[in-house]
Amino acid sequence: MKNLIVFDFDWSLLDENSDAWVVKQLAPEIYGQWRTLYQRDTETWAEFMDKMMGMLHERNVTKEHIEESFRTVPMREAMVEAVRYCKENNSDLIIISGANEFFIEVILGVHFGMREIFSAVHTHRSRWHQGRLRVRPYHAPMTITRDAAGRIVREKLDEEDCEEEAWKEHSCTVCTPDLCKGEILAEYIQSGQYDRVFYIGDSDNDFCPSALLSKDDHVLLRKDFSLHKRLQAGQKEGDPTISAHLHLWERAEDVYSIFKTHISPSPSSSSSSSSSSSTS
Repeated sequence: MKNLIVFDFDWSLLDENSDAWVVKQLAPEIYGQWRTLYQRDTETWAEFMDKMMGMLHERNVTKEHIEESFRTVPMREAMVEAVRYCKENNSDLIIISGANEFFIEVILGVHFGMREIFSAVHTHRSRWHQGRLRVRPYHAPMTITRDAAGRIVREKLDEEDCEEEAWKEHSCTVCTPDLCKGEILAEYIQSGQYDRVFYIGDSDNDFCPSALLSKDDHVLLRKDFSLHKRLQAGQKEGDPTISAHLHLWERAEDVYSIFKTHISPSPSSSSSSSSSSSTS
């Protein structure tokens, strides 16, 4: 049985918000204004983080400073073990995240040596330009404005330093314009390669992909985080029903336990374990 394991990144695979972490470590005075600086009604998260990276650049924060700041970002050992267990037992692993490419590459590749375990990472685009990290949306570069009646209007951004043909738009009316995790996951489901999907998430933007899953699939939602609270509050008008098995988790050990309960060791994994124990 082939499994697809889908991880959100912040507060799911990582036991922290990487976006908040870097600002808190390198410019605590900006982090203190975090909530007021984010204009939820008029900018997407990708736009907000691009703005944050501009503010860090103005304070002479370099690429090396950002890389070093992630050296102590927490990823629990049990979560590392959970990831490796899945990889060893007939599962493909991917990340779908609202973080950005550079942060994830540094954290997984440089500091934890785990990047090769994940066959794909879908997240906001990022690139270094004139010594400053630019963050761009995964989906088509849009900004949010409101018309006179207060209705949201989506407008194309002027992306002078990006290749226009590289962008995709999404048609989801639930998600924000910069990222629809559901549309990304749908491509994997429609490929027909997987018998089951395990989705690990914590945030409100993990609702859309969770709602795509079947009764044979599993959603691991972090207790008391926004996805859990949304489901506790009851179904909103127009919301689809989640058919997948729901599992609450608090600690990385819980995730590992859920995987071990529902993903059986593959024959090759079992035999290699027996072999190593018999030779020790």
